Amino acid sequence: MSGNKLFIKRFLQQLHDQWNVIRSVLDWSIMLYIAIPAAAIAPFLYADIWRNIHSYWDTHLPVSLLLTLILLLSGRGNIRTYLMDADLLFLIQKRRQTHQLKRCGFLTSLLSLFLFEIVLFVLALPVLTQIYHYPLVQVLSLYLAVSAFKLSLMTIKKITDSVITRWLFIILAYSLADILLLTVAPALWAICSAFCSIIMIYLNVTQLKKTNRWVKDLEIESTEQTKYIKLILNFSTGIEKPSVTRRKKPLILFHRSARIFKKRTKENGLLELLLKTFLRSGPNVLSCIQLVSVTCIAVFLLPVWLKWSVYALFIWFMNVWLKILFRKMSGNVFFNVVRFDPTIADPVLLRFQRWLAVPPIIFTGIVVLLSTIYKISLR
Repeated sequence: MSGNKLFIKRFLQQLHDQWNVIRSVLDWSIMLYIAIPAAAIAPFLYADIWRNIHSYWDTHLPVSLLLTLILLLSGRGNIRTYLMDADLLFLIQKRRQTHQLKRCGFLTSLLSLFLFEIVLFVLALPVLTQIYHYPLVQVLSLYLAVSAFKLSLMTIKKITDSVITRWLFIILAYSLADILLLTVAPALWAICSAFCSIIMIYLNVTQLKKTNRWVKDLEIESTEQTKYIKLILNFSTGIEKPSVTRRKKPLILFHRSARIFKKRTKENGLLELLLKTFLRSGPNVLSCIQLVSVTCIAVFLLPVWLKWSVYALFIWFMNVWLKILFRKMSGNVFFNVVRFDPTIADPVLLRFQRWLAVPPIIFTGIVVLLSTIYKISLR
């Protein structure tokens, strides 16, 4: 079997597998009541955005915010090779078939890149043309620049092995793209993007015949094949996803486990244990930061009458989330061995919420207040 036929077979098989994963979530009830109505409403909503763009996007927002958002949305994706683990034994000796398979995978990755950017720019086109008055030629140059940026990121992910090196190059790529789009004349966007694309394509073409990147290619394939499964698991609240760490000591906070409360009581002991557990847990801290960040961004973008409603919902949700987290941590198997008095649970819960909810609430409140003052001053 030639490499081209093998690619077609694997491509169709992976499409079938990915569709089965999606179909496991989108059952007939979701399709009937959510997916199909959403697909029917989407064209009318898009047409309404064109007619009433000022109702969907604030004219005072800088264009740099939109360009940064486009770059962030374009940051995902990998260059596929459609290799499998068994190919390490068989296809590695058949250079011609392997080269054909990798070439088809690279061309498919380029096609998916351009299609994704087309969809992204179709969605952003009303804002670009009606709010920021971009002519069609400038939009096309921006499309080429963002496509070259996405291709650069995909190439960086493919040819770098070290995580630190990869992230340094990714940060550098984001910085250069921002500088290019914000400082360089739009006429040069297409020239710079064409030059960058030629270099990236050359780097990828030179990698097609090499076999020393086999393990890296298999890692990328594993990531791409399981991306929808991981996405579903991340949003599945009923599935426990505990974090695993091999560190014996905390990296930053409480490295020597000093006492928080000088007065030693049962309530203080339990509260200190739960606070340290929360602050040493990366996912918990990250969830709190994400919650505050999303709220601040929403508050900044929404009109004045919605800002304080969102802030009130944030206060309520923060307390509910901390209560759920408290119940989860206090129900740990550790407390089956080291038991605590159940009568102190409610007082400790209130103090636990105050310790962890008050700082984010105050910070978000300051953001809401400043955003409100800024909006009123623009009138």
